[in-house]
Amino acid sequence: MSKLMDWFRAELATVKLAEITPINDKVEPNDLVIGVITCKELQKMWFLLEKALDELQEAAKNAREKMPEIDQDLESFVTQAREKYPDDECKEMCIFLANCVRRVEFLKHLFWRCVEEELSEEALAKLRFEPNGGIGLRDNWQMVLLPQEEPPVHAIILPGGILFN
Repeated sequence: MSKLMDWFRAELATVKLAEITPINDKVEPNDLVIGVITCKELQKMWFLLEKALDELQEAAKNAREKMPEIDQDLESFVTQAREKYPDDECKEMCIFLANCVRRVEFLKHLFWRCVEEELSEEALAKLRFEPNGGIGLRDNWQMVLLPQEEPPVHAIILPGGILFN
């Protein structure tokens, strides 16, 4: 098994359902409820995704404090920082930051792909063939089809102005 899958399996096994914070976004009038996530493993994956995003934000903040003059998107930041700061501490920081990015990307894609698998044929058809802004999560794990004028955010600005897509 790959290191990433071993990490994922181990992390998922440690998540307790009591740790998972509920989603507090209410269903909006323009939201179309297309399903509910009842699978506890998916709820655990959401928790891991949020945890990985928090870890990434903290790593980006620490890197920005250590190397404030490098101002680029996250990928360029790691590349420039490795070149400009050849010491071992910075290399380790950049490797950790890159690994955080990989984990977030992995969890994000895995989670949303699994969510799509939970949809009914009708909901999946609406998602794929009708204009929409993607899927959102609301109170009690309700999945909603977002209106087209409110597409989901694909870029996250991390502390220090680091862009993460």
